[in-house]
Amino acid sequence: MTGRALLNEALYLLGYTKPTGEADGSHTGALMRRGLTAVNQIVADLYPIEHPRTPLPAVADMSRPLPLSDQACRDAAVYGVAMLLAGAEGDALNEAQQAAVYNQKRTRLPRPPERRADVLPKAR
Repeated sequence: MTGRALLNEALYLLGYTKPTGEADGSHTGALMRRGLTAVNQIVADLYPIEHPRTPLPAVADMSRPLPLSDQACRDAAVYGVAMLLAGAEGDALNEAQQAAVYNQKRTRLPRPPERRADVLPKAR
């Protein structure tokens, strides 16, 4: 999923779109400018869950695919971006609803298995 697609889905969740599904002009300008920041914040939050011990790549181009799995984007990231945008707009009800869903879905994202080695204690 691209950053732009994620942002558009978040706007749709918030109801900041026209009935046809395209972004509403009364919200579009300011939210599109904040969109890259919101996407980067959510990617920075979710990336370490999927890719522990890997440097975080910054999202600079909203037309490129995000460094998250499709599941992370659809299940959690869209709600996180919606939460941040609603907060920026002062839309407390939408922000609270999206935050609740985001936090619930974030905790359910699959994590890569940790490799553990058996270690015996050393004799003194």
